[in-house]
Amino acid sequence: MAPDIFRRIADGFGTDADRHNAQPLAVRILGYHRGVVLGSLAAFLLIVLVIAAEGWRSHRDVVAAQEAEVRAVLENARQALVHELDFLSQSAQFLGQLQHDWAQERQVELFQGFLTVRNYQALAVWDREGALRLAVTRDGSILVNQQVPFWKGQVSGPRLEFHGGVPVSESMRLSVPLGDGSAMSVSFSPQRLFRVLPHQVLVVNPIYGEILWQHDMQMQGALPLSASHGEGAVVDVESLPHLAHDFMGTPLVFVVAADQRFAENQTLKSTLLILFAVSLLYGLLASLGYAKFRRFHESLKTKKATVFSLANLAEWRDPETGDHLERTRNYGMLLALQLCHNPKFSRLLRKTFIKDMADASLLHDIGKVGVPDHVLLKPGKLSDEEFAIMRSHSTIGRNVIQSIIDQCGLHDPFLEIGRNIAHYHHERYDGRGYPDQLKGEEIPLEARIFALCDVYDALRSRRPYKEPISHERTCEIIRSERGGHFDPDIVDAFLVCEQEFMEIHAAYDSVDQSFHKQFSGLTARHLHIQWSENIAVGIAQIDQQHRELINRINNLFDALLLGRAKDAIYQTMAFLEEYIHEHFTTEERYMRENSYPEYQQHVAQHEHFRAQVQQMKQQLLDEGASSALVMDLNRQIVHWLTNHIAVTDKRMAQFIAHHTLTR
Repeated sequence: MAPDIFRRIADGFGTDADRHNAQPLAVRILGYHRGVVLGSLAAFLLIVLVIAAEGWRSHRDVVAAQEAEVRAVLENARQALVHELDFLSQSAQFLGQLQHDWAQERQVELFQGFLTVRNYQALAVWDREGALRLAVTRDGSILVNQQVPFWKGQVSGPRLEFHGGVPVSESMRLSVPLGDGSAMSVSFSPQRLFRVLPHQVLVVNPIYGEILWQHDMQMQGALPLSASHGEGAVVDVESLPHLAHDFMGTPLVFVVAADQRFAENQTLKSTLLILFAVSLLYGLLASLGYAKFRRFHESLKTKKATVFSLANLAEWRDPETGDHLERTRNYGMLLALQLCHNPKFSRLLRKTFIKDMADASLLHDIGKVGVPDHVLLKPGKLSDEEFAIMRSHSTIGRNVIQSIIDQCGLHDPFLEIGRNIAHYHHERYDGRGYPDQLKGEEIPLEARIFALCDVYDALRSRRPYKEPISHERTCEIIRSERGGHFDPDIVDAFLVCEQEFMEIHAAYDSVDQSFHKQFSGLTARHLHIQWSENIAVGIAQIDQQHRELINRINNLFDALLLGRAKDAIYQTMAFLEEYIHEHFTTEERYMRENSYPEYQQHVAQHEHFRAQVQQMKQQLLDEGASSALVMDLNRQIVHWLTNHIAVTDKRMAQFIAHHTLTR
């Protein structure tokens, strides 16, 4: 079967201890210190928002100031040109009045002096019929009484125009009416008129957008220019600050040529630079914090490993306890998660507390390292004196863990919870326990939770001096001790999830029977089956399919430890149907191609397993998910893995390998 088919179906549930420790350190930091991480992130985002808001406010202020400055420049330009034209209009009218009183020679002299001083091109007087009465140029040319057509009708007021009506011409003319119906015109170059404008202002033809005047040709570099119209460069007026005005009949547009976006861009750049600097600083602090936490985490992990090694000493000295530490750890986590639904405990039972409690529960019997072998390993009933020695393990455990806290300075919740569990897990809710005869809620919550888990596992387990007790009988005993041995609230929570307790115990029992007794190389610590050469057949495609089956088993175990096996069984069943079809087809093809002599027996095992899976599927459809079905499915899959895959499939693969070499 293609590996991606398995990965698509195997979606997994939860994580166990090994997988949690395999997570990236950054993920664990977020899990353990979510408040600190999220608080730091919120502070960083707040600072970024404040800087961005202040930068945006500064940006708006700069833009508003620039707009006001541009409007002032444009208005100054308009007023300067209006003032120049008014002065010129009044001067022309004054000269026109003088020409009635002075002789022609005196008029010519006066006109030429005016043209020279004001740097204009020509002055001309026209009669009401449009005939030229007198024209004087700056270079001394004079025309008198010439029938040169000028206008039709009266000049009702000052009028500014380009010669020939062409805006790009090199001459402009201002015409003003005189009192007797005649008119006077002054001719001048556009440069002479527009030189009064501010340096950064250009004059543009409003119709075509040609530049009519600019102080410096280099100013075009800051303008959005397009193809030229006629002889002038065309400007996109609408994209620039501009002001349109009608000057004595001639509309003109003033444009600010300077790059007004420079200052606002500088504001934005400064804001971005500050944001970058703040981000860099936070990144540096986060890196330093991560490095410090990593060193602390590695140190703590080493110390925890040492503590766990001490915890295992008790189990190694008493081999009959088997997976007692792991089972009780998982019972405790399951029971704590169920207690979270009780408002009385929901605020205390946070995720970190539950995780620390589950890990610390492994230390509960560490004090047994101080109990003599003749007492600890005695197969029969203990005498009163021996029982008193055995009871001392709770105080010894407390002292061992407290010495670690004091000597190493490890005031860690994990160790403090472990100390409490080791010391108080034999206390009773009614005050008749040991070593301190605490009563009710005087007993730490973690010890009250673990007390029930420890008793459940002890009753269910086989010991040299007793047989295991059934799950049903164990539940009756625990129920009868509600308010006696156990906290009533904790008993109530247990009775809600007691089926999941049974599933966990059955899973450990199944794995223990299959793996520990048949294959010493196969391990299932924390109910997590690891791939081993003991089950590898040596055919890459088949081994990959077997790995996918193991992944599915581990996913089911993960769900089981979190009390979600009944939900996971639907996905597991769908996977098995796909697996059986694809995997069995692959194996049977290999056997046929290599003429495997045990082909029929092998296929018969396939058909038997297929029938078992179909039967469980039908039960799931008819009755829904149940603990009995979960346990049966676990047993069938684990049995298939250890008996068929690790034995029958391996024998088949050995034959195929030999057959391939001899062909």
